[in-house]
Amino acid sequence: MIFHSMPFEEAAPNAVSHDISVTYRWNKARSHYARNSDAFEKLSAENAKRF
Repeated sequence: MIFHSMPFEEAAPNAVSHDISVTYRWNKARSHYARNSDAFEKLSAENAKRF
């Protein structure tokens, strides 16, 4: 089997990796868990734009 390479019109994007974390802690005054950042909301907005 012979494979021929064909030039691409566009270069493939570079692979990127990001670590995203959110910590939830119990808020006794409000009786629920509260997050320490809005990282998941930012990620969701970014993904909505891309896909």
